[in-house]
Amino acid sequence: MIKEVAFVAIAVSDAERAHKFYQQTLELKPARSQMGGAWVEYDFGETTIGVGCHPAWQPSRDGTTVAFESMTWTPRSRN
Repeated sequence: MIKEVAFVAIAVSDAERAHKFYQQTLELKPARSQMGGAWVEYDFGETTIGVGCHPAWQPSRDGTTVAFESMTWTPRSRN
């Protein structure tokens, strides 16, 4: 059973522009940073918004990624 949203991952093509938007426009404070600032996490209540700029992560016009926290997870057989 899903307990909560663990984090939302947002791929961006321009890290500087994205950081400016999240920090100045939305007034979120960076909580953690990795990869020389290419990945920055912003805590928003109980949820973390991760903003990343990397050649392997392409922004999508179709949406973004949400990760869920669960109480337990047991893989089910496909039989």
